[in-house]
Amino acid sequence: MKILILCTGNSCRSQMAHGFLQSFDRNIQVYSAGTHPAEKVNPLAVKTMAEVGIDISKHIPTNVTAYLSETWDYVITVCGSANETCPAFEGNVGKRLHIGFDDPSEVIGTTDFIRSEFERVRNEIKNEFAKFYITEIKNKNCLNVLVTVDFFRQFVRVITNNNGIMIQRFADWLVYDIFGLDASTALGEAVNFFFYDTIKILILLFFISVIMGIINAYFPIERLRNYLTSRKLYGLQYFFAALFGAITPFCSCSSIPLFIGFVKGGIPLGVTFAYLITSPLVNEVAVAMFIGTFGLRITSIYVVSGILLGMVGGFILGKMKLEPYLSDWVKQIQQNSTSDSGTWEKEHTPFFRRLPIIMQEAWGIVRGVLLYILIGIGIGAFMHGYVPEGFFEQYMSKENWFAVPLSVVLAVPMYANAAGIVPVIEVFVAKGIPIGTAIAFMMAVVGLSLPEATLLKKVMTWRLIGIFFGVITLFIIMLGYLYNIVL
Repeated sequence: MKILILCTGNSCRSQMAHGFLQSFDRNIQVYSAGTHPAEKVNPLAVKTMAEVGIDISKHIPTNVTAYLSETWDYVITVCGSANETCPAFEGNVGKRLHIGFDDPSEVIGTTDFIRSEFERVRNEIKNEFAKFYITEIKNKNCLNVLVTVDFFRQFVRVITNNNGIMIQRFADWLVYDIFGLDASTALGEAVNFFFYDTIKILILLFFISVIMGIINAYFPIERLRNYLTSRKLYGLQYFFAALFGAITPFCSCSSIPLFIGFVKGGIPLGVTFAYLITSPLVNEVAVAMFIGTFGLRITSIYVVSGILLGMVGGFILGKMKLEPYLSDWVKQIQQNSTSDSGTWEKEHTPFFRRLPIIMQEAWGIVRGVLLYILIGIGIGAFMHGYVPEGFFEQYMSKENWFAVPLSVVLAVPMYANAAGIVPVIEVFVAKGIPIGTAIAFMMAVVGLSLPEATLLKKVMTWRLIGIFFGVITLFIIMLGYLYNIVL
C-alpha cells in the first residue's frame, strides 16, 4: 500500500499528515510532497508533532515531480492550491482524495495564538486521517466503528495526559456529542458528572494500587509481625502498625483477617487496634479518590490525621488492658497460609517476575471496588444534578454546632468503603456542607460499620466492640470539628 500526500510547500500540513498516517500503520508506505516545496519543514510543525510523540524533524520537503511516474494506491491533497494545481501522474493512481485543512503557517497574531492554531490543525489532521485509515485502508466504513475508534482515541488522550481538563473534555464529548444530552438539563449534568468522576477515579486507583502493591511486595506482613514482637520500640510500634494499615488496600471488614492474625501472632492489642483503625480510613482507594476530588493539600491532611487517629486510638485502647474481652476463638484459629510476599522473600523472586502479579492484583482491586465506585458516583451524580443548592446546609451547616456528631452517629449504621462514599462526600461539599463535617461522616461510614461489628464478634465480646466503637466515634467527632477550623 503506497500513499502520497500533497500540499503546496510540503512543510506543514502534508508533513503532519505524513507523520500521523505512518504512525497508524508501519506496514504502509507513506510519502509527502509539494507543488512548490519549501526549503525545510516548518519548525512549529516539528515541535507540535513532537508534543504527541511523532518525530518529523528528519523529513525533507520534496517536489511532487519526483513521484509522478510511480504507482500510487492513494494521492491525497490537503490544501486547496495543491488540489487545484495537482499535476497529471504518469503512473497509475488508484484513488484521488482531497482532505483540506487551514494553513497554520499563514496565521498572524501572538505567539500563543499561533501555537494554538498549529495544535488545532494538528488535531484536525489526526482525526481526519484516523477516519481515512479505518474507512479506506481497513475497509471498515461503518459509523459505529468510527465512533468506537474515536472513543478509544479520546480515552488514550485522557490516560496519557493527567490534566483534569482533558478528562472533562472527554466527558463533555461523550455525554453531549455522542449521547446527545443537553448540558443545561439536570440529566445532562448528572451523567457528565458520573463519567468524569468514574474515569478519573479508576485511572488514579489503578496506578496507586500498583505502587502500593510494589511496596507490599517488599514489606511483607511477616516481617512487620516479627519486628514488632522482637523489639522494644517505645511507642513507635503504633506508628508502624498505623502506617501498615495505610498501605494495605482493605475496607473495615476486609481488615479483620489481618487483625486476627496480629492478635494470634502475639502483637499487643493496642497495636492491632492501630492497624484496624487506620486500614479502612487511609488506603490507596481513599488516597486516589481524595487526590482526584479534593486536591493534594486536603488529601495530605486527611492521610496524616488518619494515621494519627490510628496511633492515638490504638495507644489509648492498649492502655485500657482490654485483652480479657477477647474471645477464646482467637486462640484456636490456625495460622494463615504464607502470603505471596513471604514466598517472594524466601525465594528472592526478582522484580520483573513480581510485577505482573502486582499488576494483576491492582486490576483485581479495581474490579473489586468497581461496583462501589459506580454506585457511589451514581448517587453523587444524582445529587449533583437533582438536589437543589442549600438542601443539606439547613441540617449540617457550620452554624449548627451538632452537625458533626449528628453526621457521625448517622453514618455508623451505613456501610460503604471509600470508593462508594467519597463521590457522595464530594457532592455534600458542593451542596454546602462544611468539609470537616463531610469528612467526619465519611470516616464513620468507612471506619465503623455494622458488618464490621458482626465480624469482630468472632474475635471480641460486645463490650469490647462497644468500647472500640465509642472511642473511635469520639475521636472522629473531634477531627470533624478540627477539620472545620483548619480547612
